[in-house]
Amino acid sequence: MIKAYIKAIDYYLPQKILTNEELIRNFPEWDVNKIMEKVGISQRHIASEKETSSDLAVLAAQKLFAQGVKKEDIDFILFCTQSPDYFCRLLLA
Repeated sequence: MIKAYIKAIDYYLPQKILTNEELIRNFPEWDVNKIMEKVGISQRHIASEKETSSDLAVLAAQKLFAQGVKKEDIDFILFCTQSPDYFCRLLLA
């Protein structure tokens, strides 16, 4: 019987950070404390316009390789995102 398991996991966070204080500049009716209460975070990492979700995945994989995970030991990679690289647009005539 072949067993499947997750041997390693890592992540990469984009360099740009957006704080709640910066966020309310565009939404003056919001309050920093209310945002924190609703979402539970005070800052979020924002990918640049030229970074896609698969770019971030590659950078996370490179971190794993730097930690000693060998490419030849990988049978498959599970990549799940709610932010696809490109959106499919249907053209209806």
